[in-house]
This record gives sequence, C-alpha cells and structure tokens, in this order.
Amino acid sequence: TDIWNYDSVIIDEGQDLPPSFYRLARNTLLEPKRLYWAYDEAQGIGSLIVPESSTIFGKNSDGSLVVDLRGRAENWYKSYRNPSLLLMIAHAINMGLLRKKGVLQGVSNQKQWENLGYEVLEGDFTQNSVKEGKLVKITRKPENNPHGVDNDNFPHREALGDILIIKILRNEIEEKSWIAQQIKRDLEQGLQPHDILITALEGKKQKQYLESLKQELFNYNIPSFIVGEKNSTDQFYKQGFVTISNIYRAKGNEAWKVYACRFHYATQPLEYKQETELHKRNEALVALTRSRVWCVVTGLQSPIFEELQEAKNQFPYLIFPAFNSKSLQRVMDNNEE
Repeated sequence: TDIWNYDSVIIDEGQDLPPSFYRLARNTLLEPKRLYWAYDEAQGIGSLIVPESSTIFGKNSDGSLVVDLRGRAENWYKSYRNPSLLLMIAHAINMGLLRKKGVLQGVSNQKQWENLGYEVLEGDFTQNSVKEGKLVKITRKPENNPHGVDNDNFPHREALGDILIIKILRNEIEEKSWIAQQIKRDLEQGLQPHDILITALEGKKQKQYLESLKQELFNYNIPSFIVGEKNSTDQFYKQGFVTISNIYRAKGNEAWKVYACRFHYATQPLEYKQETELHKRNEALVALTRSRVWCVVTGLQSPIFEELQEAKNQFPYLIFPAFNSKSLQRVMDNNEE
C-alpha cells in the first residue's frame, strides 16, 4: 500500500536499533533506496551491535555486500557540544585507555584515531609496540575543537572555573546530599534550574535513587522533576526546574551543567541485566558528553575515579600503552570505509 512507499528514511541514534529495524526501513523504500543512518557505537548502552552494512543486511552468495557503502560513509570528528577536555576524558573512560587491567575497546590504528579527530604524536599500534609495552601519545587537532571554550581567545576563561569536578563520597546518602548542596550554590551563583541536568549510571534500585535525589533538592527548595515520572509528560526540560533523568532518557539531550552520579557503576555491570563493563563504560561516555560546559562526576570509591583524574591530569594529551585489535574485547574500527 501507499503507506509503505517512502522516498527516503533517515535513522538517528542507530546504535540503539536492531538489524531488523534497518531491514524493515529499507523494505519500505522506493527505488533508488535512500536509507541514511547515523550512529555512535560508543553510546550503545542497550546493544553492542555495530550497525555496519554487513552486520545488518548480510552478503550475497558470491560474498559481495547486499548493501555496499564503501566510499559513501562519512566520519564526523568534530564535537560542537563538548569542550575538548570532556570529550577526551569521555573517550578515555569509554575505551579504558588508562584502565590498570588493560584497554577494553577502541580503535586500533592511526587512521581510525584520525577519523575520531585525533593526531597520533608518538608511538604506534604494531605488534612489537604492544609486546614491549610502548606508550602512545595522542591529542585532538585544534581544528576539530570548535567549542568556544577551546578557542584561545575565549574571553571568560577565568570565570568558568573548573569545568570538570570529580567528587568521591562515602555512601550514596552523602552523594545525594552533596549534589543538592552544590546545585543550591549553582543557583546562588547565577545558573537557572533548567540549566542543570542530573543523570545517573544505571545501578541497583535506580528508581528509588532518582526519587530520593528529587526529595533532597526539595529539602533545599529547589524545584525538579524526573523525566517520565508518573503524572508528567515526556518533556526533558521545564522552565524553572532541574531535570533528573536516567541515562537512557538523557541520551540525545544536553545541559549547560551536568551532574553525572553513581559513576562507580562504570566498572560494576549489573548481573540481572546481563551487562558487561563495555555497556557501563558506554553509559559513562553518554553521561559525560551531555554537558555543554560543566560536568560534575560523583560516586563511591572505585578505580574509575583514578582513570578520570589521570585523564584530566594528562590533558590536552592522552598517554596509554599501545594495544591492537587482538588485545581488545571489542574493536571499534570502521572496516567498511
């Protein structure tokens, strides 16, 4: 019927959709089949399937791709939302570049790092470098950092203060109380409630955690709402209210200041959800990259905070032991270019 006859289909956040969705979308298209999709596999928190052509549409009997994208895919390596400090730290945490037990996932050659907007200053990813434990040093190319904060002539640098604050608390009661106190201070210093987003990595008793955060803000007379809570719409912003959101609803949204809490769960996959640490580190990247300027990371004692602090200390570089695809749990190289 005519309802299925589309001229083109555009898919966003493609990393969260199963292959069957892509095949369904393609089957609705008239010739020539114009199907476009954008994805960031580092943000896949429900699935770790990379939406590459061979994964989705498969191959013909002669081994050729059913849908051949070679030469037609593009890499977007500029981040207009995040200052380079937050973006680089997000990549380091996501891949586990500074993880004591070794890198978990990532791109494993110089060209792929360049596709992400980086420049490899020292080292390489050869087997010899991996065996000898040689270090790789990378930085982001200045032209790939269009955020105003990264401009050498940015006029308000001193007023910004520290755009990444890392805070370890003894327990989650202290964590929620400290966050509420900090937000009270934010508002006294000129931020509006709707400038602020609180999101949390998925953990045990998540709903109760977010509800108690809302209560803690209420104790300081700070209006807030939980996205998707009962008797509310699915809107993400309300004028005059702090937004509280789980990590799934936070995806695709942003705020001037973000509180990324329960960050210790970045190394604690939930058994009942059959998660791996890869899922949790993808959640961590999502949380860090919601911020347009400031990010406050909180949680309980965990090795993840050592990684955060080391990555912050290394800025504007990232220095890590060489690795290659054989040593990774998940390879993020784009092999269909």
